[in-house]
Amino acid sequence: MNSYPIELLVQHAPLMFVAGLDVPPAERDPFRPLILRLREVLTSRPKGLIWDMNRASAFNILLVDKNVRFPPRKVISPSEQNAMNPHPHSPLSPLIPTSPLHPDGLIAPVWVRKHVELVPSVYVLFLKLWESPPPLSPLEGREQEMEEERKHDQELATELSQRKRTLAERGIKLTAVLLASRRLLDDPGLDVRLTFIRKQSSLDARAALFVLSPVSSNELQEFVKSLTEALREPSIEYYTAHSKRVRRKRNKHSSSAYSGYQTSAVATTRASPLRPIGWTARYEYKLATFAEFRVEEEVARKHYEDCWNILSEMFNSTTLLPPRTKRWAEARVLADSLNIKVYKFYLYNSEHPLALAFFNKHIRRYCELSKGWGMGEETFEYWSWLARQYRILSELLEIALRSGMRLPELVPQIQDDRPVPQLGQEASPAPGVNPSTVLQHPGYYYLQAARCTEERLRRFKTIEEAEAAHPSPLSQSPAFNNEKKVDHWELILELYSKAYEHFKRFAAGHTRLTFFVAVHIATTYHSSGKHDLAIKFLERIVKVYHKEQWGLVLKPLLGLWYESSKQLGDIQSCIRLIFERMFASNAAESEILAQDLLEILKTTKPSSASEPLVITLSPVENIVPATVLFYESQAGIGVSTPFQLHIATSTSSCLHLIPFSSLTIHFSDNRSPTIINRSISEGKQQTIRLGDLGDDENACQSVDCAFDFIPGATTIFYGQVSSSSAKDIT
Repeated sequence: MNSYPIELLVQHAPLMFVAGLDVPPAERDPFRPLILRLREVLTSRPKGLIWDMNRASAFNILLVDKNVRFPPRKVISPSEQNAMNPHPHSPLSPLIPTSPLHPDGLIAPVWVRKHVELVPSVYVLFLKLWESPPPLSPLEGREQEMEEERKHDQELATELSQRKRTLAERGIKLTAVLLASRRLLDDPGLDVRLTFIRKQSSLDARAALFVLSPVSSNELQEFVKSLTEALREPSIEYYTAHSKRVRRKRNKHSSSAYSGYQTSAVATTRASPLRPIGWTARYEYKLATFAEFRVEEEVARKHYEDCWNILSEMFNSTTLLPPRTKRWAEARVLADSLNIKVYKFYLYNSEHPLALAFFNKHIRRYCELSKGWGMGEETFEYWSWLARQYRILSELLEIALRSGMRLPELVPQIQDDRPVPQLGQEASPAPGVNPSTVLQHPGYYYLQAARCTEERLRRFKTIEEAEAAHPSPLSQSPAFNNEKKVDHWELILELYSKAYEHFKRFAAGHTRLTFFVAVHIATTYHSSGKHDLAIKFLERIVKVYHKEQWGLVLKPLLGLWYESSKQLGDIQSCIRLIFERMFASNAAESEILAQDLLEILKTTKPSSASEPLVITLSPVENIVPATVLFYESQAGIGVSTPFQLHIATSTSSCLHLIPFSSLTIHFSDNRSPTIINRSISEGKQQTIRLGDLGDDENACQSVDCAFDFIPGATTIFYGQVSSSSAKDIT
């Protein structure tokens, strides 16, 4: 979500300023522990929350200095300095030349920050109530102490009165919290002093004056809770007054609302005053913001959605918002943030289909508008924007799920007893759910973001190659130069990795999509040159796909693994993978693989000259597919029994291209293997007699014959075998 100003995304809560809680420098100050704990409790709510499950009772509390200054409310435009009846405006109004929105801006993040950080709805001031030292004797008179009390109380009331007068100009509620010792709480004259302070300072009778003494942590938590509950209503009244003022201004402009402007084919860059439709968009956004401060979520969502619709209409005119200008870029950011706000409010209310529907509506609308801006599907900017939308949705869902939100459960629909349709009648539709209308877990949208980023990289590389061959003004544009600085592969890997983690979490026994994402991660590692990490993923994926016999899926994965092993110089893995790939290849592909194998054997040196290189294939594959047949199922001890060994090669096999010197036959008992030495001969036999191979004590060690593995043919070896003891032989 870092792509957008946090002010436009943050969950709004009423702003409360708390002053007077500066930590006393003296360690022995009796109020120091209380002030430290107060500061901790009051600022416990994290800042900049996007999702807040406790928003109904939350305050955004900031600790400030007593002499904090607020930004000016109204200023007069220089053009009206000498006017008889000048009309002051907000410093952030498009009507003020020094405003960042002058002359045609909509909403600046600084306006939101003003209400989130700079201007509170309530102001809480902590002050110490003066206390006279305890008397040395019960007979000591208190006239002097009472006079001193009245003097300090008058000073305190004067300070509160001045502060209240300053805050009242902005409609901000002032609340005073007086810190007093426990001894002072038992003083019978305390109520009289508090009444005097309230009257002299003109404090409100409701939720304006509190007294706090050093208490336990639990009691302090209860005090803060009661304080915020008491100030909830004044805070709502503050934002309601703002809404009424904005609504009056909106109604004033409604009579001159936008009714359609000419759409120019050539965008003009000359700034003109903000049109009525722009003012309406501003007012709708402000009404939504103040409603969000009041936690009136349905009202806020409606105003945000109205503002989104107005912006969508404004984008139809290149005269109102010329493409690739500053105001156009600001309006796009505002539209995207409005989209996030709207579907977030739907998610708050567990209206998942409506949230997803609005998200898809935003995507469709701005994909359509992008074509008219020259930022269609053929540009990297289009895919960058689309990936950003999916990523933000994923991140918001992540935060929401951690906070307790539940995704919709997809349960099988009960098949009702529907009557069989008559001839010529259409059957009623079966019950079910359209997957595109169901909110998925964050991993699905991270996956979409990763695939969009891959397309972004592909489009950028295409444009980069075209610019290298035939330079154009595009190569000097800020967007193109910024794109060159992006580490696309790192971004793609990050998104795929996040998707992979979520798919594992939400797999619930169904791992097919998890492996699908893992394949994309391995492919990305391979493409980015991280071949060791690619092999790490491929080993696990291929193992499962071998076991489940997904031959068609295995073919490209084995090729990817082979290329990565070749880059790392792993000769043993390369040879093994060549043989494995042969079983999933046609004749032409197998011949190329055989040539690769011969090239490896000719150009590389074994790691050990004394030990053979052993290639172990997966359990479901055999380099030489063989079948053994015995003439009889049982035979007597010492009696020779005929057998046949059939080796059937497929039509796409290239074993005949690979030079070999011998073939070894292993038996299931402990007898020595029989080696069939391949002799050099003009003719190749398909039926080869091996003779009597003996028993387990006198086994025949080797046989010489001429044979080859001809594609599409079956080579038959036959002979006799016996055993000196009772056993099963294969």
